[in-house]
Amino acid sequence: MLTFDKVSEFTYNNLTYRVATSIFEGHKVFLVEGLHVLAMATYTRIDSSAPGICVSPDFLNISEKLQEFILYHEIGHIVNGHITLDENALEETAEETIERLKKYEEERYSNDSFDKREFVADEYAMRKVGKENAIESLREIEAYMREEFENYIEKMTDEEIEESTKYMERFFNEMDARIKYLESLS
Repeated sequence: MLTFDKVSEFTYNNLTYRVATSIFEGHKVFLVEGLHVLAMATYTRIDSSAPGICVSPDFLNISEKLQEFILYHEIGHIVNGHITLDENALEETAEETIERLKKYEEERYSNDSFDKREFVADEYAMRKVGKENAIESLREIEAYMREEFENYIEKMTDEEIEESTKYMERFFNEMDARIKYLESLS
């Protein structure tokens, strides 16, 4: 689906990452070694001129149908103004970035309301790939995350398991709500 070229090295906080670039629907897509999520829309240190989509090498191992849904979902964040440039974030250390993202995730999954931006991005993607494919894709993401969690649980301490289990329960509740939302649309 995507053809990545122009492999380059990107050094950040004394760590060197290999990055390849592609284009999808006019948006830059960066394949970033070491990225720990399948995909995310963001301004990057690689190119801060406009938001782009960063994907991990694992992204290449999922179905093209799921890749397409995820890319349109991330574009949904971009076109709906969910991604803003934070000059301070471009200057922070890797540790500061990790802490900021952890805090965001903790806040996102610590209350009873869901991040409505995810529903908006899902709806945008659904309009591009069709309702059935969008719902199937969300179910595939849910299954992928369950498998990933099971693979990592053996390496976790009891405290990490307890914390991660709460996070994953909240994540799966949100995924269920997102699926029900798409099912309700015509």
